[in-house]
Amino acid sequence: MTLLCGRWTLIARTWASIKVPSTGNRMLSSVAAHAGPLQSRMPSAGQALLFPVALAGLAMSMWPFFDLFALPWACRRAIEEPKFVGEEGGGQQTKAAVQKLTALLERRGAGCAQDAQGQIIVLCGTEARGLVRDLVRSNPGPCAHIDWGQHLVMNPYELVAFRFLGPLGELLNTYVKAAIFIGSILSQRHPHTDAILYTHNAINNFRRALFCFKASGTRPLLIMDNVDFLVCTRKVTSCKETQGLAELLLLTATQQTLSLTQEGFADIILVLSDDPEVIEGSAFHCICKHGSVFDVRRVWGQTRIDRR
Repeated sequence: MTLLCGRWTLIARTWASIKVPSTGNRMLSSVAAHAGPLQSRMPSAGQALLFPVALAGLAMSMWPFFDLFALPWACRRAIEEPKFVGEEGGGQQTKAAVQKLTALLERRGAGCAQDAQGQIIVLCGTEARGLVRDLVRSNPGPCAHIDWGQHLVMNPYELVAFRFLGPLGELLNTYVKAAIFIGSILSQRHPHTDAILYTHNAINNFRRALFCFKASGTRPLLIMDNVDFLVCTRKVTSCKETQGLAELLLLTATQQTLSLTQEGFADIILVLSDDPEVIEGSAFHCICKHGSVFDVRRVWGQTRIDRR
């Protein structure tokens, strides 16, 4: 018994003589040892914002070069690209109507004299969009397509060109969207004001592309789809800013249609999904007086095109 008590006393004395630092003390000592290096490595708030600010400045500084070279090239490339290739056509049901519409546009293949004016053809009806797509597939050649029904969900450059350029168009469109976003923050303007400015710039580059085709003796076909959507947007919306934007886009489309055909830059097909009475009283109504208006409808399973 005495021996056992002696052993326990020896163990207690040995344990008391060992100084083991606690876990908390070890953590504090480790943090203290690394405090200096950590403070030197952690960036300040100004340093953290330096990279995105520099990136935004670089993007905006590159815009003049992008506008001067990339955008006109993208517009020309978009006009040259085949369109509606993967879509299912009307086949024999639209063959006769396509031939008739091709005959109406036959002048455009005769060398396109520099002083010759382009044509304006207005197609009305629910079958008009399918007929135009079959026409483009059966007559390969330079063709531009602007779908005004998408102007609320696409920026102007995507509407005119980028959506036809595949992955390259998506890359260019990403840069444009970033530039538009940064520009809107810096300018502090109403978004509709920026929309008007970018739309005018996109149309200006589009005209430059058409001018290059005219200089080479080629007259592209320009298809403006869902034109009446601009009129409907102006009539049904209660937002005054949106009404003003739709009205200005309508005036721009009207003026450009007349200008491009009178200067011989393009032959233009306007596609209305509804009756042309929808556009009565609007700036676009005068287009019908300068062009040929046709009804496109299906009769006994066949697509017919008849002059109104």
